[in-house]
Amino acid sequence: MDYSSIGLILITFGVILFVIEMLQPGFFIAIPATVAFSIGTLVLIFKDAMTSALLLSISLVIAVLTFGLTIRFYKKLAPPGTSKYSPDATTKKGSVGIVLENVEPNSLKGKVKISSHIYSATSPEEIGVIEKGTKVTVIKSEGVHVVVEPLEKKQLSQEKEEMVSTS
Repeated sequence: MDYSSIGLILITFGVILFVIEMLQPGFFIAIPATVAFSIGTLVLIFKDAMTSALLLSISLVIAVLTFGLTIRFYKKLAPPGTSKYSPDATTKKGSVGIVLENVEPNSLKGKVKISSHIYSATSPEEIGVIEKGTKVTVIKSEGVHVVVEPLEKKQLSQEKEEMVSTS
C-alpha cells in the first residue's frame, strides 16, 4: 500500500469520526478524529519523503501535539464547570424540578430542570409519559440521569397516607 492510500484512509477515517461526533456530541471522538485527519494530511503532503520509520515517528509526534492542542481548544471552548448539564445526578433524590422535554419510560430523551441544572430523565412504566411543563420529583437517580414522577402524584399519595393515619 502506498503512502497516498494511507493518507486518504486516515483523512477519511478522521472525517467519519467527525460526522459521528456531530451526531453524538461529547468530544470523545473529536480528538482521535483530529489526530487521524492531521496525520493523513501530512502523509499526503510529504508522501515522497516518507519511510516507515519516518511515518511512525511523525505520527507519534503529531498525535501527541494534536491531542494536547485539541484538549486545550476544547477547554477554551467549554471551560470546566460552565455546562448547564450536570454530570452527576446521585445527590438529587427528592428534589423538585420541571419537565423541559417529555419524559417517557425506558428512554433518556426526556429532560428535567432541577435548580439550575438540566438532567436526562426517565419515568417508571406505571407512570407513563410525563408532559413538558409538569412539575416532578426525583424518585431515584442512576448515574447521570434521574427517574421522576409527577409532583401531583407524590402529593396525592402523601395526602392519602395522612387521611388513613388520622382515621
